[in-house]
Amino acid sequence: MRKISIITSGIFIAISIFIFLMARTFPAGTNGALGPGFFPMALACIVTLLSAIQIYNSSVRPSEAEQQPADLLSKQSIRVWVSLGVLILYFIVMQLVGFILATPIFLFVMLIYFQVKNWVARIAVPLCTTAAVYFIFTTLLLVQLPAGKLF
Repeated sequence: MRKISIITSGIFIAISIFIFLMARTFPAGTNGALGPGFFPMALACIVTLLSAIQIYNSSVRPSEAEQQPADLLSKQSIRVWVSLGVLILYFIVMQLVGFILATPIFLFVMLIYFQVKNWVARIAVPLCTTAAVYFIFTTLLLVQLPAGKLF
């Protein structure tokens, strides 16, 4: 388990470095705006830092998880696989119908899947999150979000 953790973290570091270098090629922001490359570069730095911490923890501290075999078809793992599938479907649908329509539907479906019972949360979280992300990207970062090809 330790080797898998170190290898996976190394892969994430390599991907993050690639994304960071690609994001540096994006045009700079104008009039004091951060520009479209800021957010991917910030995320790449965070992922690199967290992956380095994971490598350190895996090599210094043995965990109880090493004693248990990894089961890719356990109940918890199936939830991860379903979530990953829904996330991939969300990215595909977002390209077709746009960010504003796909995101609240995706968040609503995920809240139902993870058994959130509160109906106010089921409605408010997707709408408020979509509005906040839309405002941050379009107003503060001046980045256009996918509008969709069908509409």
